[in-house]
Amino acid sequence: MADEESGKVQQRRGTLELLTTSIPSKIPTTRMKEAWHSFKLIFERQERDKLVLVGTGLTMALLTLGILLLPLFSKLPAPPPISAIQKAEALKSLEDITVARPQTRSAEWRTLVSKLSEQMLNQSTAVDILFIGDHWETWQGTEMGYPCDEGSVCLQTAESIPTKYTQQHILSSSISEDTTSNLLWRISQASSGFSALNPHLCVLHLGTHDLTRGHTPVELAAGVRMVLTQLRTHMLYTHFLIVGILPRADDIYQQKVAGGGASGGMFNFGVSKPTDPNELFSISFDESQYFHKIVQSNEWLKAIADEVPSNFMRKPPVFFLDCSREFMVPQLDSHGAHEIPLKLMPDGLHLSLAGQEKLHMCMYDTLTHLAERAHQIRETRKVSNKFSN
Repeated sequence: MADEESGKVQQRRGTLELLTTSIPSKIPTTRMKEAWHSFKLIFERQERDKLVLVGTGLTMALLTLGILLLPLFSKLPAPPPISAIQKAEALKSLEDITVARPQTRSAEWRTLVSKLSEQMLNQSTAVDILFIGDHWETWQGTEMGYPCDEGSVCLQTAESIPTKYTQQHILSSSISEDTTSNLLWRISQASSGFSALNPHLCVLHLGTHDLTRGHTPVELAAGVRMVLTQLRTHMLYTHFLIVGILPRADDIYQQKVAGGGASGGMFNFGVSKPTDPNELFSISFDESQYFHKIVQSNEWLKAIADEVPSNFMRKPPVFFLDCSREFMVPQLDSHGAHEIPLKLMPDGLHLSLAGQEKLHMCMYDTLTHLAERAHQIRETRKVSNKFSN
């Protein structure tokens, strides 16, 4: 039947071709010729519409077939997940990594460590959320122990971010540019301060400066795991939240500003002269030497958090939060590549006030929920202990 229909179409087209080549020459008036050509256009449009209808019918038939077959494909077995044994073996291998040993810094740094330890010991109010690591020092209004300069991002951050936690008593006990080794040294020297504090929630953000010093993601993860183990030893009833390492591309920023010839990205000018920092709006994260290291490090940190059993009453859990995507935008004319807006990280590493607020917004709901949950569990434990005694 399809062949018969196709033959009829070809016959009609042949008739039209014969008419259009012989009859117009015999038509005496211009108006009649115009009418004849209009008839020809109408005929061709009808033929085209038939083809469109046939194509639409085939498309609908294929979609229907796909819907009918979908349940069959959905029942295909998924790739086997990594077993708990394999994951446990991988995490246990971190114990053999000895890069992250307690390590001190300068004399000024040790003085600051002593000051922060005394601050924890002398807290008169129960702390709901403790921030510790290499990032939160500006929240306490200092940089390497010194007061923030007037009008600096450090001072703006100290005056803005902590005030947003109106329902929780928070404390920042961080030192900028600390590594996991530095924090291990702090814990070893100020264990009584951490034990006395015993907050509801401890937020740990650490590791990017380990990468700066050339450590691998596995070495970084081993260090964070040791820090977490030590802190949980001294703060028995504290819930923990590990915040993933944020994107950074300070190496790409330096190449562009210093004229190092970085390629790719939105602002590859193809010249060796330095780029005016004021002309840059974003820099490529994918081109940075830290890209794969940070992705792998965050995978390890999540595995470390998942490793802790979720027995809320007996052993408080550890959570992981990744805010990386808040600091990336899609790269123009690329497939899946991303860039870091300099309005959030002016040098590709340190956060601006807008960057600090972006991080705060990413964390706030999770922090407040976990802190309240930890408080309720602690109160329940007190009541339970009271009746058991």
